[in-house]
Amino acid sequence: ALEHSSGSDDLGFFLRFAQVHRPTRILEIGCGDGRITCPLARAAAAWNGTVAGLDVSASMLEQAAKNPEPVEWIE
Repeated sequence: ALEHSSGSDDLGFFLRFAQVHRPTRILEIGCGDGRITCPLARAAAAWNGTVAGLDVSASMLEQAAKNPEPVEWIE
């Protein structure tokens, strides 16, 4: 698990981490509407990585699913 806790740019932090480590699978827990999950999916496509987003809110996942990125949305 990786958590970003400083006041700096969270999306940039996670994108840089993913680009350096190039994981084959990324799971964002508490993904909400996909604000971070979708850019991670776009980045992971460069190395054939896959991304899943998990959230307890069906309405947030409905919003997230409107994005075109290939993400597995899990409730």
